[in-house]
Amino acid sequence: MRLLPPFNRNVLLFMLSDSFYYGGVSVVDAFLSILLTVQVTHGRLDMVGFVLGYALVVRALAELPFAYMMRHLSFDTKRRIIFFAFLVYGLTLIAMGFSTSVWHVFLAQTITALMNALAYPIKWPTFASVLDRGKEALEWSAEDVLSNALPAVSSIVAGLLAERYGVTAAFLFLGILMIVSGTAFIFIRPRHPRSNRRKHKRP
Repeated sequence: MRLLPPFNRNVLLFMLSDSFYYGGVSVVDAFLSILLTVQVTHGRLDMVGFVLGYALVVRALAELPFAYMMRHLSFDTKRRIIFFAFLVYGLTLIAMGFSTSVWHVFLAQTITALMNALAYPIKWPTFASVLDRGKEALEWSAEDVLSNALPAVSSIVAGLLAERYGVTAAFLFLGILMIVSGTAFIFIRPRHPRSNRRKHKRP
């Protein structure tokens, strides 16, 4: 006898994607601080605040306009947008690890903030659309647990990589997590056509 009901394939894929997403974004700011103070500015702590604050402002300004423009797009189009956003985000993180100038970091932060603003408004509605009726609380809770568990692991791995190979290696690792997160979305499929076919088969 099952203690927990099984999750559908789309829910599992979303949980996988979100776990890798938070495994990257929840950790990257700490390593960005190291990158700025050690590799780029050689000790200027004020630049950490400027760079992080700048990214938050860019995202705040862009997110509502993006959400408004994308509200009527199809499920498949939204899925591709999320894949594109996280792919670009991941590649930008990898490139940011090689930064040697503050303007490189500001440019990378502009791109990552815009990609977050692009994907975030359509990511959660996607999850809501694939939840199993009657299991919503369990599946939201499982998603929350997993999206907090992987950052715990990724922070340790990124720290070990940074210590042994330098902070650039940590950004490479975190960028790969974001790319995996976006790739998982490609395999999420809308459920409505299948459910409609089942209805037509019933006598």
